[in-house]
Amino acid sequence: MKYIIISFFLFFFYFRVYSQPLTINWQQCYGGNDGEAGHTMLKVNSGFLLFCGTSSNNDQVTGNHGVSDYWLIRTDLNGNIEWQKCYGGNDNEDAIKMSPCLDGGLLLCGSTWSATPLGGYNGDVYGNHGTSDYWLVKVDSLGTIEWSKCYGGALREDLYSITSTSDSGFFLAGWSNSIDGDVTGNHGLYDAWIVKINHSGIIKWEKSYGGSNIDWANNITSTNDGGFIFCGVTYSNDGDALCNFHGGCDVWVVKGDSLGNIEWQKCYGGIDYEGGNSILTTPDGGYIFMGVTASNDGDVTENHGGGDIWIVKIDHEGNLIWQKCFGGSKDELGYFIKPGNAGSFFIGGATNSNDGDVSGNNSLPYDVYYDMWLIKISSEGTLLWQQCLGGDYVEVLVDLSELLDGQMMLLGSTNTSNNSGDVQCDHHGPGTNDVWLLSVKDTTEVGVDPEKDENISIISYPNPAADEVTIQYSLRGNNLNPFILIYNELGTILKLTPLLERKGKIQWNTGNIGSGVYYYKFCNNQFTKTGKIIILKQ
Repeated sequence: MKYIIISFFLFFFYFRVYSQPLTINWQQCYGGNDGEAGHTMLKVNSGFLLFCGTSSNNDQVTGNHGVSDYWLIRTDLNGNIEWQKCYGGNDNEDAIKMSPCLDGGLLLCGSTWSATPLGGYNGDVYGNHGTSDYWLVKVDSLGTIEWSKCYGGALREDLYSITSTSDSGFFLAGWSNSIDGDVTGNHGLYDAWIVKINHSGIIKWEKSYGGSNIDWANNITSTNDGGFIFCGVTYSNDGDALCNFHGGCDVWVVKGDSLGNIEWQKCYGGIDYEGGNSILTTPDGGYIFMGVTASNDGDVTENHGGGDIWIVKIDHEGNLIWQKCFGGSKDELGYFIKPGNAGSFFIGGATNSNDGDVSGNNSLPYDVYYDMWLIKISSEGTLLWQQCLGGDYVEVLVDLSELLDGQMMLLGSTNTSNNSGDVQCDHHGPGTNDVWLLSVKDTTEVGVDPEKDENISIISYPNPAADEVTIQYSLRGNNLNPFILIYNELGTILKLTPLLERKGKIQWNTGNIGSGVYYYKFCNNQFTKTGKIIILKQ
């Protein structure tokens, strides 16, 4: 028996550290000679939309307006480009996020440095207030511009995040140091600046949050009550940032209501530096955020060295439930946290370690360059698996889209042009970055039937769907406060339904929902179960 236990432990250790849970189906590099980066992707009917940034105007890139542009790519299911378009002015446009709209179009979001004449355009840019502004471009499903708007003041604004709201509008989040134009209430230096707009881009309200030092919001998520929660960074210990400041800079989490009033705010960290990069609502009414930490005290324990990816679970009032560090002796970068099946989470970013939690780094030397790094954790923060993807130089992972049957799409960028390691595609500019898109298979999902569980039977149909989805369920055993929620790829909750009977059906009208991948999750305060819904519009 002792031999069997030891053998099992060795097998588990070998699988977790050395195996490769992801296999690459195919990959594509996109770009020109002067550098590109991927930012957001969406699965759409018969292909994918990739929102990127580009500094090129050659090879696969045409129509660049200036120094750097937003770059939107439409591909088929194998990643072959069907069309591409650039958006911008004569200066820098910094692409950040793409958000689907209810009419099937898209909001392309980031910042612009292209100056415009009063009431006029510079290329596609309209109404820049000075220096850099938040810049939103509304396009239809074919990439044609419907409107373009700048938000800001005479100084600097940088947009980092967008989330849709239940009233068809959006929250925008980033930072500002202006005191004029669209911006009011600055507390000093840079503030987190939150803007609520309607579906046409008209400002409903805006507010600055911060203290006398530097503060900003990296990620914002809508909440069930019509409000929001954002995570970011604070260097302040006054003004709005009245929390248990730990030193250096802390992760700053702020919960606001539908009008932007602060309901609560908290700081998390240690004596060194922390920053919050992504936050999600959880079915228990709490939140989970991903950031980075260089501390090993205060709220932080078991840092592996350098900067680790830091995952923190908090309750509905921001009280810390658990926290975990993931990484090695060098530095890790975290870009997103997304829900997986059975309450799990995917965390994506980059690493230049090859020890601790990290194995299989392809970069040479790995303590200088970065590999893409994807990890999967359980609902309690246990590391389920990890994998590095990359070549000799720098690769980063910025977005993930789950498909069916364990298939996933990974989006990021690659600096490797010598076809080394995992990077095996036609690079378009030696020494520069290309957008890197990978189709991968999660082999740990092989044999898993997501529709069977000893406590619940659940199925959605039709799937794919167009205008209406039915979720049929049957509960067994003890179920405490069961409910089903539906959310999009950004984690925004679209529908939450308490289950009052042991058997039943939930109807979800998707007539105003755009094409893409959506998720349903069953929760009963004991376990969760997740499935996917594909919406395809003609």
